[in-house]
Formats: sequence, C-alpha cells, structure tokens
Amino acid sequence: MLLSEREKEIRILHLVREKGAVSRQEISDRLSLNNSTVSILVVRMIKEKLLQEKGRGTSRGGRKPSLLQLNPSQAYFIGLDMEAVALRGMVSDFAFQKLAYIKKDISPQETRSSILKKIISLLNELIEKSGIDRGKISGIGIGAPGLIDPDTGVVISHALMPHWENVPLKDVLYAECHLPIFVENNTRTRLLAEKWFGVGKEAQNIICIDVRSGIGTGILVNGQMYKGASNSAGEIAHVCVDKNGPLCACGRRGCLEAVASELSILKTASRIKRKKVDIEEFWQELEAGNKKWEELLQRAGRYLGLVVAQLIDFFNPELIIVEGRLIRREDTFIEEIRKTAKENALSLPYQKVRILPSTLGEEGGCLGSAAWVWKENYGGGRV
Repeated sequence: MLLSEREKEIRILHLVREKGAVSRQEISDRLSLNNSTVSILVVRMIKEKLLQEKGRGTSRGGRKPSLLQLNPSQAYFIGLDMEAVALRGMVSDFAFQKLAYIKKDISPQETRSSILKKIISLLNELIEKSGIDRGKISGIGIGAPGLIDPDTGVVISHALMPHWENVPLKDVLYAECHLPIFVENNTRTRLLAEKWFGVGKEAQNIICIDVRSGIGTGILVNGQMYKGASNSAGEIAHVCVDKNGPLCACGRRGCLEAVASELSILKTASRIKRKKVDIEEFWQELEAGNKKWEELLQRAGRYLGLVVAQLIDFFNPELIIVEGRLIRREDTFIEEIRKTAKENALSLPYQKVRILPSTLGEEGGCLGSAAWVWKENYGGGRV
C-alpha cells in the first residue's frame, strides 16, 4: 500500500509519541520507510516544530544517533473531564506535560446554565493559571457523561443529571472561546488515556470501566474505538442485575449503577450512618476496619463482576481496566470483580483476560480529553 506524505508524517508522530524518543534509524526500521524518506520528512517536521532533536541514543557502531522527541511548545491543549459531581480541567503541552490542573465540584441537580457557567469559568482559570497565550491553544477536548452526538457536540441525556439534556455543549463553548471543540463520552476519553499512557499501551482489545458517580464503559476492538450505531455502545449502567433492587435514576429497579457506583455506595453508607459520608471518610473508616463498608464494596464488586463476565464472553477482551475512586485496594473491590467474573464467564475467554485497576488517577480523564484533541488535530484520528 502506497502511503501519502501526510500518512507517513502521522505514523512518525505516533511512533515518537509512543516511544518518547526515537532515532531516525528506529523510525525507518519500525515503519518500513527508507532512510532518505525518513530524513526528508524529519527535516520538514522539525521545521514545522512538530519534532525536536534532544539527546543521543545508543550507538550501533560509530556516532551515537540524535534522538527525536515531540516539540512541547508546538501546541497546547485543554482537556476537560466531567461527571455528575465534578468538573476537572488540565492544560497540557504537545508532549502531554501538565501545565495546569483545576477541579470544581458540581451537583447532579444543578441547572444547565449553572453548569455551563462553571465550565466557562474553569476554562478561563486554566488558561490564566497555565500562562499560555490563547492563540497557542490548539483545541479543547471534553469528556462528558451520558449519551453524546460527537458530530454536533450535543449532550443528549444523562440519567443522573435531569437538567443536562440536549445541551449544545460544543456550540456554547465555541461561542465563548472560538477554539476547536471536541465533545465525546467521558469513558472513551478515559479509554484513550489508558491506551496511550496507562496499563493499556500494549493491548488491542480493551474494555475500560469507569466507576464513579455513574458507571460507563469504553470499548477498544482490534485497536479501534467501538462506538456502535448510535454512539451509545458501552452503556452498561442500566443493565439490570437485581430486579428487586433499589430504584435507579433512570426509573427502573436494580440497574448496575444503582447498586455498584461510587454514588450508590456512598448513599447507602450515608443512610446507615444517618449523615452524609464522602469518599474520603468512607476510605478512612474502611481502613480502620469498618466491616459494613467492606461488605458494601464486596457487594458492589459482585454486581459489577456479573456484568464483567458477560462482557468477557461477548467481546473476548485481553484487558479490562477498572477506574474510579473505589479503586484503592485490589484485595477488596477488584478482587471481588475478578472472583465473580471467573465464576460466571466461560473459562476460555476468562483465561485470556487480565482485570487491572487504572494507574492514572483522577487526572486521567483530563489527559485523555487533551489527547483526543491531539489525535484529531495531529494524529489523523488514530487511536
């Protein structure tokens, strides 16, 4: 297959992004491009400030080769990560180094107008804190919860946020910032972060389960993001796991989100204590030996494990990544997921899958949203 000059540049950019620093010879070897082609393309990409030379590699006999890296100052990105109870934002450079990070609390019951004002305020604060001129910002990526139309940037609905329906998020923010805006479901932006920077770097078939105020799933099949016919693939939150279970925000009973999300666990803990329990207090008491909290985590892990078993049978992934603030102890939540999935999945696909906690922390969603802009503006849309 003949590759265009643009496609060759895209492949070089992705290779440098993946490896951090590479020599011209390594580019030639890994991408099956002849040395003269690589030399011409690299000269052009350095002139365009996409790449820079920095440091020396290992000699194969003779001079040590100069190494190529992404040029951090070529462009800057803003990555926003949104859930029903929080907004997070990050400014990163072209090489994904964090320049600023801010978090703001929101409420699921807040009005559309109030949340939009907080998003705009967050953007302005991020730009000021980073010290980056607006003209150098290449775009804004937003990982938003719920059903999304990525072409129009409209948030169609989110069960936990009754006032967050048919929100023209892309248009509202463009009118304010006049920058390219990319809106996608937050589980997919987090999946991209895991694939590029987290435990999913080497995997091609990944399911990323985000367990926070809600529950969502990003799916990678043979290295491609799977979105489904209506961009709603991965909506496991409202799979029924207990027909006699608690009422869900969607109006049905026993949905996974109603029994296994962080929000549902904290609601149950608050009801037991007869006062509001936040995630930090929950973990403090859990570490102090609160058996009721241990049982809550184990029960949530069992419910999620039942759905994970179905995902394993259906998609046959090599890796399942579980994200969220409930992931601090592998011996509780993650282990219960693994145990239940093993008991309920077919043995052959289960033998091929690893179930791992995310290592990216709460900033991972912002990093994924920033990476989404890089992917669309410079990476040819490739995962």
